[in-house]
Amino acid sequence: MRFFDNKNNLTLVLSFAIFIFVILLSYFLYPLNKNFQDWYYALREKISWKKQDKNIVVVEIDEKTLKSLWRFPFDRDEYIPVIENLNKAWASVIWLDIIFPDSSNTLDDLRLSKAIKKAWNIILWYSLNEKASSRLELKVEKPIKILDEAKFNAGLINPLVDAKTQKVYSARPFNNIKWAQVEYFWLAVLKAYYAKLFENNELIWNKWIYSNSYYNAIPTRNIEIPLERPGQNRVLINYLQADENDKYLNIFERYSFIDVYNNKIPDLTDKMVLIWATAEGLKDVFFTPVWKINWVYIHTNFINTILTKNYLIYFNKFLELALIFFLILLAVYLNLRTWGTYLFLSNLWIIVIFLLIYPIIIFTPLVLNYPIESILSAVLAIVVTNIIKYITEDKKKTKLMQALSEYVSKDIAQKVLETTWSVNLEWEKKEITIFFSDIEGFTTISENLSPESLVHFLRYYLWEMSDVILDEKWFINKYEWDAIMALWWVFWEIENHSTLGCIAALKQKVKLKSLNQKFMAEWYWEIRVRMWLHKWEAIIWNIWSEGRKMEFTALWDSVNLASRLEWVNKNYWTEICVSDDIFVENKDKFEFRYLDKIRVKWKNKAVHIYELLNVKWNLSQEKNQIMIDFRRAMDLYYARKFDEARKLFQTLVELWDKPSKVYVDRCDKYIETPPLEDWDFIWTYDTK
Repeated sequence: MRFFDNKNNLTLVLSFAIFIFVILLSYFLYPLNKNFQDWYYALREKISWKKQDKNIVVVEIDEKTLKSLWRFPFDRDEYIPVIENLNKAWASVIWLDIIFPDSSNTLDDLRLSKAIKKAWNIILWYSLNEKASSRLELKVEKPIKILDEAKFNAGLINPLVDAKTQKVYSARPFNNIKWAQVEYFWLAVLKAYYAKLFENNELIWNKWIYSNSYYNAIPTRNIEIPLERPGQNRVLINYLQADENDKYLNIFERYSFIDVYNNKIPDLTDKMVLIWATAEGLKDVFFTPVWKINWVYIHTNFINTILTKNYLIYFNKFLELALIFFLILLAVYLNLRTWGTYLFLSNLWIIVIFLLIYPIIIFTPLVLNYPIESILSAVLAIVVTNIIKYITEDKKKTKLMQALSEYVSKDIAQKVLETTWSVNLEWEKKEITIFFSDIEGFTTISENLSPESLVHFLRYYLWEMSDVILDEKWFINKYEWDAIMALWWVFWEIENHSTLGCIAALKQKVKLKSLNQKFMAEWYWEIRVRMWLHKWEAIIWNIWSEGRKMEFTALWDSVNLASRLEWVNKNYWTEICVSDDIFVENKDKFEFRYLDKIRVKWKNKAVHIYELLNVKWNLSQEKNQIMIDFRRAMDLYYARKFDEARKLFQTLVELWDKPSKVYVDRCDKYIETPPLEDWDFIWTYDTK
């Protein structure tokens, strides 16, 4: 589609598709995001300053207490000395992890009620039945009536456990029960604590000021408690890091219940005290982002978060989603427009943005909503764009391959497209194999054909011959009507290029037989093709008009000599002739016939020429005998025994060996006029 040919359109569509796909996965990625949040808590605590309020004290009903008091729950009058001793130590707030839902004996209940009323700073808790089928059916379990008359402060104790991860991340300030707001424990504790500090020991019974993003603890004091998200009834707990072994023993100040009972405690002025069961079998353990810990320490961490104002809040969802989309857009844009080293660097840069920029948030109170979505977006953006790019560029490369293959062989084209090979505009000298061929008597053929028939004939002939050449990895340098010039191997080094040249020439010879059947059926004549192979040094370079026209070719004396030697074929009535270098390198692979030592016009250097007949050991018995007799005749010829040589050559002519006809004529000449004593056996051609 043309719409997607525009990279800007493709960038927008891909980015939007990746973004929507990632958002649709968000529901399933929730546990992973929470695991990331756990890692965030741990990392934050390792690299940031730990803020801890020293006014939080835990009184533990531990194994030591149970060993001294023998059983649990205790008699209610056992709590009275603990309350009295804590008040004597000037504790500001005392919270009891006991609900006292049922009556014991009236005297103990009455005495405990009076002790709570006298202390005034006691906090008890309510329990909420959260298994009700509707909010109207929610019920609060309260202490017995006699304790309720003691005018203590109270709050709900129910934990806020994440349904998917079973971890406690945050706490609610209140819960709506039958259209009324019921506060949670920590809120009641803080209200009493702030009353002690700021309100002359008078409890604050009025509701906290609530806005869309925070609670204000006291109307007369600017103590804001930010919500985890605007509009949500939750506050995130910023846990202090602790492992399974210390269990916060070295973080919060703690005492055994029995020590408080026996008044073995220091001054607790302005400190809030949480009394809780921590003994094995009594404690409530919950999973948190930092570890599984006792329920009391979840409360201490939350209260510590408020007192130290070391808050956590979630990053704005819409801004985070916008940032994710922007980064996807950037990743797709860069990947669709870069190549090679630049592509690697752009991908690396995108990964750095996704994986390093976000942890900077550790130094802020912000918590990411979609960290896994961010990482997944980076991966998908890189992977998808590279796949799309591979597919689209592969199509373009295929088209380029097809176009380039029409000028060079498919192997050359593939090599060029798969490597860093580039066009070299400078010349270089190297040893190559040069191939020339043309059709014997082409001028006569062209005169007897109409223009349409001539084009049809040449198209078919050149097509078939070129396929053979290209299949053997040649570079066709040019066509001149019926003539073909090909080079092997001009782009990079290869050892056996002359061998492949010989194979290509022999295959053309075979192909010509099938072509002649077609030509005979259509035009009632056959053609002969003369081919020449020469291996020599040549200058390889590009002839060009910069930026407009370029032609890759081979020049130098060896190329000129090869073109002239191709013409020599017609003098010997041969189809394939090769130079001495081709013969020496391939004499063990192919059958050759030595033809002559010649010098072409305007060249001083003489060359040996050979006829290429077939692959090694692939001559018929008759042809093999002709070659044996031809060599015998040549030995007689060079021994100046021209009469004997002529008879043998004539016998071969009668067997349709055409090169022998050349030597019959020469023997006649030398019989009549013998050569000089210093005869060098060279035959010089005076015509081009």
